[in-house]
Amino acid sequence: MLVPLGDRLTLVRATADLPDAIAGASPDDVQIVTRRRHAGRRLNLEPGLTLRDVERRHIRSTLRAVAGNRTGAARRLGISVRCLQYKLKEYASDERIEEAETIGR
Repeated sequence: MLVPLGDRLTLVRATADLPDAIAGASPDDVQIVTRRRHAGRRLNLEPGLTLRDVERRHIRSTLRAVAGNRTGAARRLGISVRCLQYKLKEYASDERIEEAETIGR
């Protein structure tokens, strides 16, 4: 499980390793709270979301926070601009496929 500790996400392998504030939380309480520049903004996560969906939401939230500046978003996300561009292109492709499937129903 990835747990936000300070400004980093930390991999926790057992419940005993969890901070007390998190150990008793239910899945309904799970939220990612981004730190530093995003203080106060929350990315709500419903149980059952795929990691891909979580990543997509976080990237879009970060882009909104930097007014669409891809260089700034990549810097905040800790990835290269090229990686961010690849992911955005991938998401656009996924959305076109989902839209075509919806129209075909």
